[in-house]
Amino acid sequence: VVKGLLLQMLQLNVGDNALYKYLAKAYDLSIQGSAVSQVENALWDAFQIGLRHDRNHTIVIDGVDQLKSGDADVLKLMERVSAIASKHNKTKCIVFSRPVSKASSELRQIFH
Repeated sequence: VVKGLLLQMLQLNVGDNALYKYLAKAYDLSIQGSAVSQVENALWDAFQIGLRHDRNHTIVIDGVDQLKSGDADVLKLMERVSAIASKHNKTKCIVFSRPVSKASSELRQIFH
């Protein structure tokens, strides 16, 4: 998911040196054989850096229910996106999904 969001962000933020710096860090971690969680965290850091405080952003995620990793990871994803968006007052989130069984009530609490 974060890779798709970053790809869209790169198209909108051509020339953003800070974003490129964080992406290069994630790339280096990947090439060095770092843990997947480390690389993923670096990508989320890059995403957060790419969200500029002086611009309106709308994050749209579709098909959360189709993630193969299960309800716990869906909840983790939504918590992470919510935490990032809440730090930027001009950033809004829209999430499309069929009901996710166990996580539904928790997701409603995150995105109320």
